Amino acid sequence: MTADLRTERSAGRSRPRGLRHRVAGLLVAVAAVGAVWLVWRSAIDTTGLRFADQLSLDGAGVEGTGSAWGAHLWAFAEPVVSVVSITVIFGVLVVACGLALYRRRVALAVQLVLLVGGANLTSQYLKSHVTRPDLGLGDTFSDNSWTSGHTTAAASMSVALVLAVPRRFRPVAVVVGLLYTTTTGVGTMIGSWHRPSDVIGGLLVVLAWTGLVTALDGTLEPGRAPRAAATTVALLAGAAVATGAAAWVAIDRTLGLGVVQEPSRADLLVAFGGGSLAVVAVACLVFACLAGLLALADQDTSGPAALPAQG
Repeated sequence: MTADLRTERSAGRSRPRGLRHRVAGLLVAVAAVGAVWLVWRSAIDTTGLRFADQLSLDGAGVEGTGSAWGAHLWAFAEPVVSVVSITVIFGVLVVACGLALYRRRVALAVQLVLLVGGANLTSQYLKSHVTRPDLGLGDTFSDNSWTSGHTTAAASMSVALVLAVPRRFRPVAVVVGLLYTTTTGVGTMIGSWHRPSDVIGGLLVVLAWTGLVTALDGTLEPGRAPRAAATTVALLAGAAVATGAAAWVAIDRTLGLGVVQEPSRADLLVAFGGGSLAVVAVACLVFACLAGLLALADQDTSGPAALPAQG
């Protein structure tokens, strides 16, 4: 990796400012903002999905099913979730910015600060200012936790590192970031900290800021992206579609229960499974968009004037 970085530093930095990845980044940001509103409207401001959202939390909680399985899951999830803190966020941001500066990517370091700071501040603002209207579902449905700050932090740190590492290591960074982000998001559900909509909202906030910083990018690296980039995008997009379809089947079954029917343990498990699969689907979509935007940015540097790929 050190050799790759040294080669990259000696290859030249500035390339013509591409347009396609800027437009794509802006479109992703706008679409993500619209999706954030849609999650709020459907899972907080209406009865049906709000019921399924809460039932998923009840099924995931340590005490929700009245069995020991939730406690066993929490024993695995707690160490991952507990990693998130202001100190860790700051430390990861320093590492990412340091790597960007070592690669002489000053603009990228600024983007990373904007991404991590903007996403986490946005999530905390929504958590403080968005209220859950009384829809007659009982007090247990009224506590506000939207969006998930832990998920936002995990996703923003993961995206920052993906942006900071050299091109050759992006596919691995994307996979590792996806696994960490998904484990953190589902882990907050297992600990009864957050509903699926909270986690999904946090993921979409990070996606919006990812699109924005991509649209602001003005200094591109020379060379083409490796073939693994296209493969990564295709696999993540396929995983998002597959898990999204499975999530919809489970959520549809949960919606069929009705808000007045007492759910069984099996109903709670199905609700938890549907919520978890929805989180996985959105996480895959977020990282597929990230990989796609980076690949498109790389293509904007290709052409007769482009230098050979340096990693």
